[in-house]
Amino acid sequence: MLLIAAVAVLVAACSSSPAADPPSGVAGSTPTGSSPTGSIPSGGGETDPTNDPIGAREDPGPIPSSDEPATPTRITRTELAAAPGDAPTTASGRASSSTAPGATTTAITASPTTGVAPATSTTVVVGSCPGLASALERTACDDARAVAGHYRTSTGAPGLAIGFVLPAAEGQPAVRLSFEFGDATAASAPTGTVPAAGSSLWEIGSETKLLTGILLSSLIPPSGGPITMSSCGPRICMADPLQKYLPAGVTAPVGTGGQPITIGQLATHTSGLPDPAPNASAGCPPDPPNCLTWRLHYTPALLWDGLEHATLAFNPGAGWLYSDLGYAVLAMVLTNVITGDTSGAAYASIVGSTITGPLALTALAPETVGAPGLATPYHYRPAATGTPKTTVAGTTVEPTAYFENTNAFVGAGGYVSDIATMASFAASVLGYNPTALTPVLQQALVPIAPGSGSFMKMGLAWQITTEPWMACVPFAYKNGGTNGMHSATGVVPTLGYGVTVLSNSPAPADPVAKTLLKELRSAMPAGTAVTCG
Repeated sequence: MLLIAAVAVLVAACSSSPAADPPSGVAGSTPTGSSPTGSIPSGGGETDPTNDPIGAREDPGPIPSSDEPATPTRITRTELAAAPGDAPTTASGRASSSTAPGATTTAITASPTTGVAPATSTTVVVGSCPGLASALERTACDDARAVAGHYRTSTGAPGLAIGFVLPAAEGQPAVRLSFEFGDATAASAPTGTVPAAGSSLWEIGSETKLLTGILLSSLIPPSGGPITMSSCGPRICMADPLQKYLPAGVTAPVGTGGQPITIGQLATHTSGLPDPAPNASAGCPPDPPNCLTWRLHYTPALLWDGLEHATLAFNPGAGWLYSDLGYAVLAMVLTNVITGDTSGAAYASIVGSTITGPLALTALAPETVGAPGLATPYHYRPAATGTPKTTVAGTTVEPTAYFENTNAFVGAGGYVSDIATMASFAASVLGYNPTALTPVLQQALVPIAPGSGSFMKMGLAWQITTEPWMACVPFAYKNGGTNGMHSATGVVPTLGYGVTVLSNSPAPADPVAKTLLKELRSAMPAGTAVTCG
């Protein structure tokens, strides 16, 4: 039964007594001889705070009422095929209670099942909010317009796209909605104004890590019960030491007592590895000194050297620290395990054959600068030469460098997507349009390790969060940031809905995603009661 087992484990973990917050690791100093030669922004982008895992931590508050709602350039509605045999629902889409086999926790899951599920999905372009089929859809549309208007006005964002996955309501099937606002390429760019469209591609940054986490999930058969930090598959185990999978001559750092980094710790940011790599700018050309495209020049050889010279912030498993380096290493290891390729060059190929191909997510792919529809990234224009860029509301934005994360760090943040594809991805994670991959996707949602606080636990790249502003209903969240684009995706398995946001703005997308998650929460059934951390 789709979703139930994963949600039962998720709810059980989030319902337990809050654990003490793990140590807040501070990255270790760079070893002598491997100091970066350029200025590398920490966390993945020029002004990127989104690698702070708690993009979903603060209460977003109500939708501002004083802003003019934005007018979408396009509204697209797609009906979703439901999953037959899931927990029963009423005609309104409200969930009923079920207990997962082998579980002791009663899970309440918003099942995709509905008596009006379409035999085939249909996609239509809708003229306006009133043209949508149900009150829930119209609420999502009105909320999207209001939040988009405030975001663009307050941050100077050229454009953004918002996607929803909504459960069945009012006799309608479950749907995927997508909205585009503003410009994928604004007038300040050399190519002039290009309105955001359904075909617009946006850098998703660290949301790429979800693909790497799913690759790992695919190697641990879900039939063996809920995934844990000791689960095994035929080719890899979560508790295996990283050292087992490294090329000859490469040595991973260990803890003060010789504790090795494990595969599971890489996947849950509990390895102690820093963010990013100690030699991040080693491959950069000498000009400019602030190498925004260092990932383009960062080869597998540099990755292994960076791993060897990394200083752990804490003993493996003893804390939590978000690490791009850790996920780049994990992606390289998984590529090697699946294909035997130690260069990592086959990463895109195995993601295509394992995930994006079977799920028909063709627009979710590595970035190609110059590709048709690729949005222009923007940063805030410096107030004056030599001064930092400012994030003051209304500050003028200007084009900046593409991320070009196409080398050894691609599995940590190198993909792009359009909004409909990201919404389809979220729908697949929630169990809509089910495929043989559905159990693998949902296994990645199971909380298996502590996060940065008692309110958050880690799945495979997903951060499972409980917050009072979401009535303590657990939701899975991941965001991303590049030099000039931001993204965020949240899914609520117990209620069957999700939100995803893409923008070509220097401002994080978290306020948009959080506000929409919260606003839709009030339109949903009660869900599962849990204890907030």
